[in-house]
Amino acid sequence: MVKISIIIVNYNGLEHLDDCFKALNNQTYKDFETIMVDNGSKDSSVEFVQKNFPSVKIVKLSKNLGFTGGNNAGIKAANGEYILLLNNDTYADKDFLRNYVKEAENHKGIGMFSPLVLFYYERNKINSTGLIIFKHGVGRDRGFLEDVGTEFPSEIFGASGVSCLYKREMLEDIKLNNEYLDEDFFAYNEDLDLAFRAQLRGWKSRYVPSAKLYHKLNSTSKKIPNLRLYCGERNKILFMIKDYPFKILIKFLPFIMFRQIISLAYHLSKFRFVVIRARLDTLKLLPKFLHKRKIIQKNILVSNKEIESWFAKVNLFAVK
Repeated sequence: MVKISIIIVNYNGLEHLDDCFKALNNQTYKDFETIMVDNGSKDSSVEFVQKNFPSVKIVKLSKNLGFTGGNNAGIKAANGEYILLLNNDTYADKDFLRNYVKEAENHKGIGMFSPLVLFYYERNKINSTGLIIFKHGVGRDRGFLEDVGTEFPSEIFGASGVSCLYKREMLEDIKLNNEYLDEDFFAYNEDLDLAFRAQLRGWKSRYVPSAKLYHKLNSTSKKIPNLRLYCGERNKILFMIKDYPFKILIKFLPFIMFRQIISLAYHLSKFRFVVIRARLDTLKLLPKFLHKRKIIQKNILVSNKEIESWFAKVNLFAVK
């Protein structure tokens, strides 16, 4: 068994692959395997990787299963003790894996790790230092758009989907219906959902600033019109239905309803009618998510008091 399995989901991302895989080839830490899951790309991504990076294991999917389905396929093909999900539009510092593994090995009780993610084209600006969550169900990247300064390791709520290192033991503990990431989400909020489910089972998360990564941001999602808005609006609601304990859901309901009203009004004022379809599709998925909820809620290992401590001060007018 290798120490780390790196899983990179690709959809027509040929222009990013050379940077991404060269950075992995230049890592000072070598005990890893790399798996590219191709989500039915129409460009020559697969042929390019086969020719230029022959050590990369390729999982070819016949159609686009999204970030969630693609990563699940990769995890099932992986042999690592740790699973590292990595966006294809990233460039890793040469000591990225070494520092990631060092922190993980020093904290055996932690299940999730998130690196210091900087913008690829503005390397003094932070993209993410992990996830934060608000009472109304919105997740955000910690430190987004802040200047990078002196960074210290710390406990955080969850790991950002740009790059998240998961202990395999944790993934096996929280998987649901043989899925690690919820495939009904397709993309967006899947990292928030996974982090919440892991926290419900007592798994903690840690920020690792010495593991440094550069990200081009939204390079894949922009190729699919309205994907981010549709999935984001739908998945926020599904996430709360599925994961929030009943008493937490009732207590936070005023925040949730106010945020939903503000968000819907804002997007409709911009003629973004896809938000209506997102909410209608939420209703279609409701029976399925209520079944998932039943399984998750009966396996919670932490108190409601601890769950409330995970939430940041709410910004009711955050609509994006």
